[in-house]
Amino acid sequence: MKRGLVGLVLLLACGPNEPVQDACTAPACTGDDSVSHSTSGDETPASPEVSVASDCFDAPSDGITLVRVALEGDALLLEVGHSGGCAEHTYRLCADPVLLRSEPAVQRFALVHDANGDMCEAYLTTTLRVPVSALPHAPIDVESTSDRTFGLSVR
Repeated sequence: MKRGLVGLVLLLACGPNEPVQDACTAPACTGDDSVSHSTSGDETPASPEVSVASDCFDAPSDGITLVRVALEGDALLLEVGHSGGCAEHTYRLCADPVLLRSEPAVQRFALVHDANGDMCEAYLTTTLRVPVSALPHAPIDVESTSDRTFGLSVR
C-alpha cells in the first residue's frame, strides 16, 4: 500500500509530459530546493543574480511569493517561493518608473517569474540576489511587501 502511495505521489509531482522514471531526478524528489543554482566548493548554493529592468513593472508573471526582502551589505536579497521542480525558472526585477513622493521617496518593484511551463507541484524556495549597484536609486530600507511587489525607501 505504501509503495503504491509513493508511486502515485511521484507520478503526480510532474506534469503529464514528464516520464515517470525521470521524476526522481527532479529537485522535488532529490530534496534539492535550488532552482538551477551553481554550487561552490563548499556545496553552498550560490544565490542567482537577478537583473533589474524598468519596462516590465506591469508585466504578467507566473505565481510567486516574496517570503522575505532584505538589504544585506551590497545586495538586495529576495527569498521567494513558488511551485515547480521540473523546469528551469527565470526571474526579472522590474522597477516602477514612478517614484512615490514621500519623505524619503519610495521606489516600487515587481518580481516577474517565468516558470517556463513547469506544472510540477513541489514548493520550491530560493534566495535571489540583486547587486545594490544595479538598482536605479540608492536604497535606504525595505518598505511594504506583498505577493510579488515591494517598496524601497531611496535617497
